[in-house]
Amino acid sequence: MTITKTEDPSTGLSMALETSAQLELEAAVDAAKRSRFAFMVVIFASVLALSSFWTSRSGAWNQLRVQEAARLLHTISGDSPKAAKERANLYNCYTDYSEQRANSLYSEKEFFEKRPHCLAVKFAILRDVHDAASLKQFYNQLLQLRLENVYLLRIPVFGSFFDMNDLGIVAGVTFAVLLMWFRFNLRSERNAVRIVLRPQPTRVLDMKYRLLSMQQVMTVPPTEREQAPVERYFWSVLPIILFFLPVMVEVLIYLNDLGTRPYGETLNVPATTWLYRISFGLLVLNSVVTFSCFWLWVAITSMWRRTFEDLRESAAQN
Repeated sequence: MTITKTEDPSTGLSMALETSAQLELEAAVDAAKRSRFAFMVVIFASVLALSSFWTSRSGAWNQLRVQEAARLLHTISGDSPKAAKERANLYNCYTDYSEQRANSLYSEKEFFEKRPHCLAVKFAILRDVHDAASLKQFYNQLLQLRLENVYLLRIPVFGSFFDMNDLGIVAGVTFAVLLMWFRFNLRSERNAVRIVLRPQPTRVLDMKYRLLSMQQVMTVPPTEREQAPVERYFWSVLPIILFFLPVMVEVLIYLNDLGTRPYGETLNVPATTWLYRISFGLLVLNSVVTFSCFWLWVAITSMWRRTFEDLRESAAQN
């Protein structure tokens, strides 16, 4: 006589449901991780593009040093009457400064506050420049640094470089690829969250909500803890700024290119024209993709908020 062991159908169904819920949660967590990683890469690329733009703009510190050194060099070695007059003023400033240092008449800060036209002396002394030869050497070093670090922008990791005039196109193409990749991941996350938070028994939905919310970083699901209005406003505005950071950086680069267009046209007019056209097209494309990513993020946030309200309403009824 053979005794067969029968399995309770309800037990098998329960195990299948638990396995399904676990797979759903794992898929949603993986989708959130992919979105988070893509978002971090986009922010990293935005910071790199912003730093490259900031150091290459006309008002950057390195550009101001070159301009001040060139002005001093022209004052010292120039033959025009204006240069001779400025050279005499510079000599008087240096004499007064040396006398002040020797006799300690008043502080250095007070000296330059009373003689703002003598700041060129301070610029030279702080950089150990005391004559025309050392000034010319310092000026040539600044030109070399500007050529290597401003006119030619290096790409980290890859080791290659490109001209600063191509920053708009390089940044635009990079942002286009990264933003599309980010959008695909956000779309996958939205679909995964929609499946996990679909209508189901309250106990199961509450468990999924709590487990999945612990894995979120970009999206902050509502909780029972009340936030202060200032804190809630800050954390609601910050993601918006980060989402639009690539487009804001690209706009800054494009506006700077427009302001320096005459310099590019002195080299090649057709190339400069096409550079602005391509940069503008990439700016429009990236703006559209960014808005699409933003609305996907809004949809995910809305699902979290709606589910939280449903759970709170169910808890109040029970």
